[in-house]
Amino acid sequence: MWDTQCEYSFQTLKEKLTTTPMLVLPNLREAFEVYCDASKMGLGGVLMQNGQVVTYASRQLKTHEMNYPTNDLELAAVGFPLWLLFVPLFSSYKYIQGKSGLSKSAPDRQVFKN
Repeated sequence: MWDTQCEYSFQTLKEKLTTTPMLVLPNLREAFEVYCDASKMGLGGVLMQNGQVVTYASRQLKTHEMNYPTNDLELAAVGFPLWLLFVPLFSSYKYIQGKSGLSKSAPDRQVFKN
């Protein structure tokens, strides 16, 4: 029987499927959550922070990947979104090398500035 709860759920689902997801800007000082999954068709992942989507990515499996066992696909599902989601996030920051001043053999410190 279709009641008001069913109608509310249907309208909420319809809204979620037909509107563009709102992405938030990441705060690099807070923790991220990564959700990923694999199927026999593709890989996907979502990078979230404080319950809101920062970015997401998905792709179809390549021909040779379709023969991978399930555990390999799950591992690829972890690596794929981490690479695609974190690299663009941190590539917007400029890398600056500076002398540490401790000794010539001491490693240079790495400073990230926006």
